[in-house]
Amino acid sequence: MKTQELRIFRSVLIVVTLLLAVSPLGLTQNTAVSVPRLIKFSGVMKDEAGAPKTGVVGITFALYKDQQGGAPLWLETQNVQADAGGRYTAMLGATKPDGLPMEFFTSNEARWVGVQLQGQNEQPRVLLVSAPYALKASDAETLGGKPASAFVLSTPGAASTTSNTGAANTSVNNNVNPALSGTGTTNHIAKWKTKTALENSGIIESTTGNVGIGATPSNFQFQVTAPNQLGTAVQGPFSGVGAGIQMQTTGTGGKGWEILATGKTAAQGPSKLNIRDLSTGADVFTIAPGGLVGIGQLNPATILQVTDKNNASIGAVIAGDMSSSNAGASAVFGDATATTGTTRGVFGQNFSSSAGAAAVEGEADATNGQTYGVQGYNFGNGNFSAGVSAVSSPASGITFGAIALSNSPNGTGTLGLGQGNSNTGNSFMGCCAFGVWGDTSSNVFSSAGLIGTADNARAIYLQNNSTQVPTAYMFNAASNQFALQAGGSGGACTIDTNGHEICPGGFSTTARVHSSQRQVSLYAMESPQNWFEDFGNGQLVSGTTRITLDQTFAEAANTDVQYHVFLTPRDECEGLYVSNATASGFEVHELHHGNSNVAFDYRIVALRRGYENVRLEDMTEKLKKLDASQPKATPGQRMALPLLPPSPNVPTPAVPSKREVATTSAQH
Repeated sequence: MKTQELRIFRSVLIVVTLLLAVSPLGLTQNTAVSVPRLIKFSGVMKDEAGAPKTGVVGITFALYKDQQGGAPLWLETQNVQADAGGRYTAMLGATKPDGLPMEFFTSNEARWVGVQLQGQNEQPRVLLVSAPYALKASDAETLGGKPASAFVLSTPGAASTTSNTGAANTSVNNNVNPALSGTGTTNHIAKWKTKTALENSGIIESTTGNVGIGATPSNFQFQVTAPNQLGTAVQGPFSGVGAGIQMQTTGTGGKGWEILATGKTAAQGPSKLNIRDLSTGADVFTIAPGGLVGIGQLNPATILQVTDKNNASIGAVIAGDMSSSNAGASAVFGDATATTGTTRGVFGQNFSSSAGAAAVEGEADATNGQTYGVQGYNFGNGNFSAGVSAVSSPASGITFGAIALSNSPNGTGTLGLGQGNSNTGNSFMGCCAFGVWGDTSSNVFSSAGLIGTADNARAIYLQNNSTQVPTAYMFNAASNQFALQAGGSGGACTIDTNGHEICPGGFSTTARVHSSQRQVSLYAMESPQNWFEDFGNGQLVSGTTRITLDQTFAEAANTDVQYHVFLTPRDECEGLYVSNATASGFEVHELHHGNSNVAFDYRIVALRRGYENVRLEDMTEKLKKLDASQPKATPGQRMALPLLPPSPNVPTPAVPSKREVATTSAQH
């Protein structure tokens, strides 16, 4: 509660009008007056932001013995009308047939009022004060200044002795035992059978002070024994708050609870069964019309709706704990039996932005056996049905539809099986740690253990940062078969199990011969060094010319290092030679100081930039490391596929007979 609200409610004017009904002996007039036991209470409603609340608001009023702590002595809930400024006036006790209990104000002890607006915490308590004209009410229990215990009652017609002393008249009854008849049983409370005859009632008080109705009480202070299923009925008008009972444990640490069948004016809403914690004013359990159950929720929208009241000490809203070792046993079981519609056996929703928050979390803590933290099954044959579906719907942010983690050095984060797992895949089970594992037992050529697809993006992207292992490795255990195929509609490159690469548009190609009846392979020339080639043509002018290298070629190849030029004249001449070769070009001259204008072709061969010193590189050790880094098949037990868990054994409630139904209806 904010400081401003404390000042407002501490300054609330409380006008208490306690006009208690007293005996005619204590009145100065002969006419008896019935005064309602109500307290007029005024205040101001404000929301948590300090703004006035208007309209009809449910308020719970409680009386306490102390300013702080302790359970309420009395409470009621009213729907109160507030004006535009949040001001309201209520009559405390208006929802009770007899108003406020008289005994609360006859002990000469202070009483404090607690006010709690619906959905808010209780406000600081306010001390009740007396209205000036009601101060004399403390003398209403005396006669002539003397308590009632100073007098005895007289019996009409009996002999009496009367003495007059001043204004006081004292009568002494000499015959107070009229003649009675009837029989009774020890410990039974008697009742009047006639005006002068007694008999047993149904109320019994044991020698230990326990009270029973219908039978002798055993170990209970109050016991009701009914001949049928209804022992006690508590009724209240629907037009009011309702009908209920209050239970209170006394002493240090005591706590109060209220069970209420709500009426029309109850703050919780009508026609509900509600359990309230009187110490905090919180409604903890509610059964709404239609059998909807709410825990921490006054208006449940499902069969069971549990709402966390931001209690930081609670680790779970619903916790299922089961020790059964029976197959298919479930601590939490959700079953959606509808044959149409988008239904969910279990639905989790989470709005927390904290790391690690989850709407649904499964945990398997067994130290052995094939267990599952979360297991989903689908038996529908409709298109796109799934045992488990993971969707991340935000339009921004780094989100994931599903995250799977295995901390084991021999585990797998996610295992996807098409029709089942293969013998090849099973042989690698437990060999290494894998993030995602795809496998299939299908023998159909188009099937795949793992597939990636995209329209205008990479279907698969691989990257690592290792100095020892490659980014990707593909291995085919069969001999003389393809291990890799990559390409498109224009052709594909393949690498076979012998390490032979074939690329129709690259290093090796095929050519059609014999009227396209045959295809033959053409092979690229190999070299011990990494050479780049370029081709061109030129023409001598009076026996000489200069050729400028293509700038891009000169950047890719290192023309600062000696390169090779091969000349081919297009006509008869004395011959050609190269001189003055630089990084940007070279000169061509005719032999024997010739001065012809002959045309020529040239071929340039230069070392690739960055590979000038690489020649017949020894790959022995690198290949050994590459071979050693590959996953090795390991023997082991074949993985058992998940089995269908049996349905839980839910007992079916017995159907009552027609006689039982009729008896129950009559009792109500």
